[in-house]
Amino acid sequence: MLYLQKRRGFDSQAITDLHIVSCHESARLGTKQVTTAEEAHDSSSFPCAVALLRGTVLPKRVIHATLDYAEGQRLSPILAMGENTAANRAFPNRRMACAEITLATGKSMRSDWFEPE
Repeated sequence: MLYLQKRRGFDSQAITDLHIVSCHESARLGTKQVTTAEEAHDSSSFPCAVALLRGTVLPKRVIHATLDYAEGQRLSPILAMGENTAANRAFPNRRMACAEITLATGKSMRSDWFEPE
């Protein structure tokens, strides 16, 4: 998502739909709405929302952002998590994911497969 955001230069408020495809283990942690720091820490979707707002996924930002970022709370529920057979086979040696983002203009974009650094 961050790669697409940096490359295309859109603001988080322009996003109307988010879809992340990864392995089963990641997809099952896609908590839509978080209310506590523990839920934020264990979620796949809320850190993605915070990353789009802040440009990073530092644990400190995610934990402290739980209730403070209204835009993060807006983005997190619209983020759908899905799984992919190749990503499932690669896990746990590799943690692959790709993102698809749709903007209010109707423009849709998809990333290549990425792995966390």
